[in-house]
Amino acid sequence: MRADVIDKSTGNIVHVPGDSIDLSSPSVVRLDIDRSQITALERQGNDLIVHLANGETIRVSNFYVQTNGAASDLVVREGDHLWLANTAASGPARFAALHGIDDLLIGAGAEAAGGGGGALLPVLLGGAAVAGGAAALAGGGGSSRGSSGPGTTVDTTPPTAPTATVSGNGASVTGTGEAGATVQVRDASGALLGSGTVGSNGSYSVTLTQPQTNGQTVTVTQADPAGNVSAPTTAHAPDTTPPAAPTGTVNPNGTIVTGTGEPGATVTVRNGSDAVIGTAVVNAQGNYSVTLTTPQNNGGTLTVAQTDAAGNGSNPINLAAPDITPPSAPTAIMDPHTFTVSGSAEPGATVTVTDADGRPLGGTVANADGGYSISLPPAVFDGEPVTVVQTDPAGNHSPPTIVTAPDLSPPAAPTAGVTPDGTAVTGTGEPGATVTVRDPDTGTSVGTAVVGSNGSYTVPLAPGVSDGGTLTVTQTDPSGNVSPPTSVTTPDVVAPAAPTATIAADGTAVTGTGEPGATVTITGPGGVTVGTAVVTGNGSYFVPLAPPQANGGTLTVGQTDGAGNHSPTVSLAAPDITPPAAPAASVSADGTTVTGTGEPGATVTVHDAAGNPLGTATVAANGSYTATLTTPQTNGQLLQVTQADAAHNVSTPVTVTAPDLTAPAAPVASVSADGTAVTGTGEPGATVTVHDAAGNPLGTGTVAADGSFSVTLTTPQANGQLLEVSQTDPAGNASPEVAVHAPDITAPLGLTAAIGAGGAVVTGSGEPGATVTVRDPAGTAIGTATVAANGSYTATLTTPQTNGQLLQVTQADAAHNVSTPVTVTAPDLTAPAA
Repeated sequence: MRADVIDKSTGNIVHVPGDSIDLSSPSVVRLDIDRSQITALERQGNDLIVHLANGETIRVSNFYVQTNGAASDLVVREGDHLWLANTAASGPARFAALHGIDDLLIGAGAEAAGGGGGALLPVLLGGAAVAGGAAALAGGGGSSRGSSGPGTTVDTTPPTAPTATVSGNGASVTGTGEAGATVQVRDASGALLGSGTVGSNGSYSVTLTQPQTNGQTVTVTQADPAGNVSAPTTAHAPDTTPPAAPTGTVNPNGTIVTGTGEPGATVTVRNGSDAVIGTAVVNAQGNYSVTLTTPQNNGGTLTVAQTDAAGNGSNPINLAAPDITPPSAPTAIMDPHTFTVSGSAEPGATVTVTDADGRPLGGTVANADGGYSISLPPAVFDGEPVTVVQTDPAGNHSPPTIVTAPDLSPPAAPTAGVTPDGTAVTGTGEPGATVTVRDPDTGTSVGTAVVGSNGSYTVPLAPGVSDGGTLTVTQTDPSGNVSPPTSVTTPDVVAPAAPTATIAADGTAVTGTGEPGATVTITGPGGVTVGTAVVTGNGSYFVPLAPPQANGGTLTVGQTDGAGNHSPTVSLAAPDITPPAAPAASVSADGTTVTGTGEPGATVTVHDAAGNPLGTATVAANGSYTATLTTPQTNGQLLQVTQADAAHNVSTPVTVTAPDLTAPAAPVASVSADGTAVTGTGEPGATVTVHDAAGNPLGTGTVAADGSFSVTLTTPQANGQLLEVSQTDPAGNASPEVAVHAPDITAPLGLTAAIGAGGAVVTGSGEPGATVTVRDPAGTAIGTATVAANGSYTATLTTPQTNGQLLQVTQADAAHNVSTPVTVTAPDLTAPAA
């Protein structure tokens, strides 16, 4: 804080630090501080002690020393207002509104009334004079100047409040103010955080001694060079500082977490899976209470953190949840071979095994995965039950799990036999045991049954099991003990499966697989046997066919086992390796379809000369077909037509010619440089004709096989004429005409010229569009003109020719061909020189 000391006798103002004020003569001590920040005033000898609300003090040395009856005064400036402190006695601070500092200076009238501000206090503190005499000062109402002595003027007008903004990182305050003013930034307790001077452009930047990053409020004032302090501006620092970790306690039943935190912050409680299980807002006293969505009463760790209004999160704290929940019953099985009880329990729980009388037989602690294993004495295995219980570290006991000692004696082998029809296995065994019938080769179960109370059983067999092979029969008692096996043989009542069969590509043999020893029989169309063979031991067979089957017929293949069981048959298609004959074909007059006859069911395909398919059709049962072409063929193209039967045998192609209904495109043409011939490209075989602009033929030619042509013109065209060129194919289709220009290598004719009587213009006639040029005897162009469409021109001369000069006139067409010059003589209107 800064203080101003105003000498009462001279009016001089000295700025001093607020924490060390030493007076050398009666003065007015002015503090820039709110009255609310001063709690008490105390006299210690000749010193005045000012007690502040934040616990600090300000000592004003020699405050009570008087000179010639003049005493010192303490004034507080709040914004635009001044307040005079009652320093006559120690005690709580009391103030009265003051009109202006001038009232306290020697010679202002107040001192003459009895010793400075002390003489004013009875009036000021009385209140009645406040309304008439007390007024705002230093930037508010009242006089802004006061005389402190002869020829001395004091500036008592404070500047306006500065603008102020705290930087995003809280390290500086920037803004605008009065140029040259000193800006001070203070915290909420009035402590100075930094100062700076306003630049000539009215801006300032103050670096703070302590960055403000916790949402604090700072006040900013500016003081002009005369010491007048502006009203304060309030600015808010950013809040980027996380709050401290909260405190927390879980209640005994695990339903509520309570503790302390930063007022206004949101406290969040999470379980061990990091799921949020409760939130609350810290009240103004710094306390909170979070009711948990799910009670936490089974131990474990909770995390508690708080987040302030700016979103800054504190470090979390860990709380241990109470454990008042008993664990569930453990799982338990007894191994009859190792005399152990094992299973799963709550990790860290103590598992105990007791006998039917409650005597302990063993115990252990479940590992981190919850597994446990307890070895028991062999005497336990007497068929009596044992009890397994787990107790967690908090002393909670689980419900019991009952385990019965196993039955270790297997039953005897059952008796067994297969019914004559092979549909079941019957016999006797231990009542309650499960009889299982298996395929001995694969071990696969083919049937089961439970032995009845009379000791008999029947196991139904699925069709196909009884095929003359061997089955094994065992029984398993309820304790899982398996008897020795009994073997039985089944009758063969199962027909073999259908054989596999493949016919050779040329139809001479059939090969495949079947049941070893079975006889494979192949019959052809009409049921005639065309081959037989016996399946070898590896399950394969080879049957030669007599005669070979190569014309697409259907064969039937079956096998018969040694018991006379016939398999289902399979059908086999003989190969079709004979292509059909070439189809008959013709193209429709409009080139859109190809019609003809072929082999019923065959697919007809039409191709263009490049082999691209243009259309397909299936030959109907009556042998006819119509193939619609994707692109009509109307330009005399050669097409090929084939047919493929169902076996994809393709006939030889037949060639047909499409109608020619398409005019050729316009030829490409150009006239030779000397205008004697037209050359270019067109449709091979077409006749090219060249006409003049009037339609008169000038020449014809035939396009060669390579597409080029050359037509010699009956009359050379060398004067830029427009010619028309077209071509006509052999079918008489005429192309569009293409226009070409003959070269222009002929100078224009018909130029006449006459000079006007005044020698200023030359007129005459020429070739329309040509440029006429007039030249003087030296060959210099002195005038030009363009011949109009009617053949006339007028050339104005740049210099009139009036001395009988001989002029030359020429015309040049658009191709720059220049005519023979015409000579004209200028009039002689010029007198000879003396």
